[in-house]
Amino acid sequence: FFFQAEDGIRDFCLSRGLGDVYKRQKEGGLNNYFGEEIAQKFEEFDKQELFSYILMQRIKPLATTSFFLRNQALTIENTISEIGLFGYFIHDDEKILDVKDGGYLLRTKKESDNEGGVAAGFSYIDTLIVEDGLLQS
Repeated sequence: FFFQAEDGIRDFCLSRGLGDVYKRQKEGGLNNYFGEEIAQKFEEFDKQELFSYILMQRIKPLATTSFFLRNQALTIENTISEIGLFGYFIHDDEKILDVKDGGYLLRTKKESDNEGGVAAGFSYIDTLIVEDGLLQS
């Protein structure tokens, strides 16, 4: 779930504990706040800046072991992967004009990193492989 930063959300967030992330929808990292940082930013930001962020429940995926190769150096890390789905939805006040799926980006990063921007060097672009018979319902 997510909430736009508006009146009432501040008290809701502060009463929830430390399991949230407050973020802008920007690639590159360094735009996310976690745990106690959220309460601090609510005090620092003016209302206009609060509206540029969303409050989301933090998802904790299962970690796996990955091999990273960067600048001819190989490291073995505990990692998590995140998938972003892209698309658009265009409407006027009366009807839907167009809806389109735009694809996905899968990125993998160190489990210990809060940020995830590929361009900022926090994560790696990854590939999704789906095989018949692996997913059971």
